[in-house]
Amino acid sequence: SFRALGETIRLGMPKEQPAPSFTVSRNDRQRQIAAYWQMPRRHPVILCVPNVLTADELGVLRSELRDASFTDGARTAGWSAREVKKNLQASDDNPHQERLRDMVRSAFMLNGMLQTALLPSASTLPLFNRYDIGMQYGQHVDAPVMGGMGNAVRTDVAITLFISEPTSYDGGELMIDSGGMEYAFKLDAG
Repeated sequence: SFRALGETIRLGMPKEQPAPSFTVSRNDRQRQIAAYWQMPRRHPVILCVPNVLTADELGVLRSELRDASFTDGARTAGWSAREVKKNLQASDDNPHQERLRDMVRSAFMLNGMLQTALLPSASTLPLFNRYDIGMQYGQHVDAPVMGGMGNAVRTDVAITLFISEPTSYDGGELMIDSGGMEYAFKLDAG
């Protein structure tokens, strides 16, 4: 299975909590998002955003990543996550890597729900992860700052974007542990 991970925003909604309904006008949607952010909470905010990528964009990503070279994903993990990160990431030397990253980043920046909910001012580069049989990214806390000198970005928010349809693979849930409760996410592609 493939996942794109831009480590600046985490998406998803626990099944125990109903997802906010965004089926009316843009102004109503913005009011709903604003009200959601103002709610008192004991757990991290987890927001599901459907259809960030179009079917054509997903097709391009899948096609390009199918033939891409991958390397050990631990190379991009922070010191606390390096031991538990057992996945593969698309190599930076892939000829289409920059175009794929631009496509995903543009989709994030053009998505009204993400923009309204997050107001991002900066982001890290999307990383394309692959999990083969037996691979996992174990329990960890995302690094609070990513990047190097001159391009460091605070990572207050993380995004996980599923590229494969959930019925196309076994396992592969994104697990979030909050206050001793575990939430599993296996969302539709896009």
